[in-house]
Amino acid sequence: MKKNLKVLLAGFLIVLGNFIFIACNKDKEGNFEMIVVKDTKEVLSEKKNQQKNETIEPLEEVKNTSKQVVYERSKDYNPEAFYKIDINVKNLDKYAELVFDEYGLNFTTFDEDKNKDGIPDDSTTYYIAKNYEFEIGEYDENNINYKVIGNKAYKIDFDKGDFGIACLLEDKNGQKRVAVMRFHWKEVSSMIQVPGFDVIDFENGFDNYIPSEFSPEGITVNNNKDIVITFSDNHKEVWRVKKDEFETYKLFKIN
Repeated sequence: MKKNLKVLLAGFLIVLGNFIFIACNKDKEGNFEMIVVKDTKEVLSEKKNQQKNETIEPLEEVKNTSKQVVYERSKDYNPEAFYKIDINVKNLDKYAELVFDEYGLNFTTFDEDKNKDGIPDDSTTYYIAKNYEFEIGEYDENNINYKVIGNKAYKIDFDKGDFGIACLLEDKNGQKRVAVMRFHWKEVSSMIQVPGFDVIDFENGFDNYIPSEFSPEGITVNNNKDIVITFSDNHKEVWRVKKDEFETYKLFKIN
């Protein structure tokens, strides 16, 4: 009887030991699987963060190094939409606005800030296309020879207080031109100085106002000074605004 009891007890202990061993192994297997899943998630997360960083960092770098100011035509062609421009031309004109309208680009200056009605008491409006053709000697009072094309214009840096702009123009024959213009206190003669626009010449270009024999089809500007021009044959040139040996602003080809 005692012998049978011992046998039963031994059998019970063996069964109990197997059960505990299996249970322990199951926990270990479960823990291992959880660790594997956790490691996989961490690896995927690291890869995702790495890819995210690789994508974002160059964009942030470009954004931080670029200071280009772009003026865009409003999508609904709102005539009341304007860009406020800070200028100070010999303390004569302190305020200015740049407006896209159906005729192109208008630049308006006024001595004092607007009154309560939102209208300046004394203002002068410069039509970019008309001023361009006047400055290059092609102005016709009875005809509009040039118009601003495209929906963007770009700020160009000159002396402090001046205003510079670059845009694409087209004449009545469909010939495109890159216009780079500077609003400042200009000398009309040795005795007369007035605020107004000058057209910046292309140094060693096709001629003073045309950089190449190919038609310019588009422009962008970097850092308010480097003008990238795309031509009709798809080649690109980079022109930079800087002063020549006579302290006159010119456009020089740098690439």
